[in-house]
Amino acid sequence: MCELKLSIKINNKQPIELNQLTSSLNALANEYDLYCKNELNYTKNERKLEIIKLEKGCLLIELIQLTPAVIPLIENMNSIFCFGTYFIETLQFFSGKKEEIKYQYNKKNCENTATFLQQTANDNGSSIDINVVGNNNTIIIGEKTDSLTANAIQNKIAKYQTELLEEEPNILHKQGFYWSIASFLNKQEGKDKGIIESLDKKAHKVIFENETDKEIMTTFNDKLNKDWQDLLYIVDVEVIKIQDVIKTYKIIKVYYDDTINPNEN
Repeated sequence: MCELKLSIKINNKQPIELNQLTSSLNALANEYDLYCKNELNYTKNERKLEIIKLEKGCLLIELIQLTPAVIPLIENMNSIFCFGTYFIETLQFFSGKKEEIKYQYNKKNCENTATFLQQTANDNGSSIDINVVGNNNTIIIGEKTDSLTANAIQNKIAKYQTELLEEEPNILHKQGFYWSIASFLNKQEGKDKGIIESLDKKAHKVIFENETDKEIMTTFNDKLNKDWQDLLYIVDVEVIKIQDVIKTYKIIKVYYDDTINPNEN
């Protein structure tokens, strides 16, 4: 069976500072963590890379996913391939090799990519290869980035980040809202999600201008004799977007007297 590995080969001209190498690898690990969390729905203990090989000369680092027993081997292989493809296409997009944007990058994605390339960008004449490698060191997909290109990518990322500024507040009045997920533990903050079907049938993160509104919206409704999760709430909402993509609903006001029991005629 083919075991996929993520291979990082640094063809350096100057000695590599340990702090810089650590920052570069941490940035790659952080990006892998984000990808597996957002795209593959892996839990925290399932989102780890493990170094299995270091070679001198040029610096060659081979990584695999540190796989808990609950993840099948084939899924582990797919995560390496999927992430490797994503990250290589990210480098190609910011270098100008790919014109069409395939992913939505946030500030953290940009920071991770720029930091990963910092060592190469600072070492004139050097290069870095990132490859997904199979049996017999067969490269399945790969990308080579020299120091000039690394600098160009960082400049493109800096420009891209300026375009990630959130749009002007987009406040809509009296929208129908219902819960998808509500959290009640401090460690789960940020996991609240709700749906406003008039805007998007998918659930999005929810925050509240007034936390009292959340408390009331997650309490049994005596007036309607109905559990809170079974009700449709009428709200004023600020729709927070990045590049026209909905990221967060901020509940500004709740019209409690207009709360609806969807099961009533």
